[in-house]
Amino acid sequence: MSALPWSRSDQYDHKLRIAGLNNGYDDIVLSGDPTSDRNRTCYYLRQGEPVAADSVNRPGTP
Repeated sequence: MSALPWSRSDQYDHKLRIAGLNNGYDDIVLSGDPTSDRNRTCYYLRQGEPVAADSVNRPGTP
């Protein structure tokens, strides 16, 4: 098993975390409401399996 690439960044009052590579996905699952909730995660899936995640203001996620 190889390690997933990951990154984190502070963008003013937003804390971004990125894990995995989101190329080649065939589905996206959103957690949180991007229109009103400042805390959300976008999961990228390939054949039902997670391959990457981008999160905003969610410590410990992905």
